[in-house]
Amino acid sequence: MLKKSSVCSLTLGCLVATHLAASPLQGVYFGVGATYTQQGINQHLDFDPDKVESIPLHYQTESQVNNLQPALFLGYGYNLNNFYAGIELDANPNRQHYDLNTANFSSHLDKTKDYAASLRLGYLITPKILAYGLAGLTQTRFDGKLNFVDGGAFKHGDLFLKDVPDLNTGTLTGKQLGAGLSVALTQNLSLRAEYQHVIYNDTLSFDLDHSQYDFFNPLGAGSIKVKNADTLGLGISYQLTSL
Repeated sequence: MLKKSSVCSLTLGCLVATHLAASPLQGVYFGVGATYTQQGINQHLDFDPDKVESIPLHYQTESQVNNLQPALFLGYGYNLNNFYAGIELDANPNRQHYDLNTANFSSHLDKTKDYAASLRLGYLITPKILAYGLAGLTQTRFDGKLNFVDGGAFKHGDLFLKDVPDLNTGTLTGKQLGAGLSVALTQNLSLRAEYQHVIYNDTLSFDLDHSQYDFFNPLGAGSIKVKNADTLGLGISYQLTSL
């Protein structure tokens, strides 16, 4: 009886070990993909009331942009008793363009750099199917320029505002939440679908001052509020190691 019980325990242990070893969704991997992002942006432009008395002091414009762009990612995952834990780095190499227009000026913003790092926790539904959630941080760089519609300038009496070729707006940090499903196609290749929601709490600010305009130009300031982004992505990855 004891011998039979020992054989059963050994057999069960072998089956579990075989099940875990059969999963290719672990180890170091890298991949490429495509993401579809929906994001809104609010922009404000304010002039110094001591300098500008006869024109509106405040301009505001809002835009929503939908973008399809490539993505790169590199990560590592580990399985233990069908539970999965991993870390991933993401990069978006493509520039995204945001055009915001009013009756008096237009701004052209470029989302030039977009990097993210996330922790991933999941469960192997089968040795080849992984469901997971993710949480992380993203760094997004914005650059742009400001153009006035009246021949590259805005004129109002003695007021003359020139275009601003470089706003140097800066970098925003966002909180990243999401979920996904990864399916192993072979021992080294896997396909995944993923949803991400990025929350931006900060606002980008920039100054409009005499260093950018001529002597008659007013002091002013601008701000850009980047709204939360929703992203759907598809990717294919190659497993370098399977531990």
